[in-house]
Amino acid sequence: MTNLQKLNTLKTLLTDMVHINMENLKRKEIITAAVRNGLVEKDTYVALKASAKSSSKGYYVVAEMLKLVESKLAKGTPVAKAKKATKKVVVQRSIEQEIATEVRGTEDEIGDVSCFSEFENSYNEMALAEELSIMGTSL
Repeated sequence: MTNLQKLNTLKTLLTDMVHINMENLKRKEIITAAVRNGLVEKDTYVALKASAKSSSKGYYVVAEMLKLVESKLAKGTPVAKAKKATKKVVVQRSIEQEIATEVRGTEDEIGDVSCFSEFENSYNEMALAEELSIMGTSL
């Protein structure tokens, strides 16, 4: 059973109790009725909140429990989820990215070849040779 089905079963159970004029019930009676309808004790915890407690010790108000279950159902429905505002993430390109695209072109225009590839390679080789000579080693 899905959570939605469990909540609907609990709602019909509590609605039936309201229609037969049950105002207050003990926790054990609620759990027993839920188990007879195919639920588990844990499934009744949605309705057994402090706000549903009666002024008499150990009793719960059926109408309040029904309101709790209905509010939980309203939160879980796709319509309620769709009403939530969704933030749109706007990706803005920085000025540096725009300038770089204008100067260099797009990646498709450039390809794999860099215009400074020979200079970069020779500089790296010279820098490597200089570093090795400072350390007193060679390749």
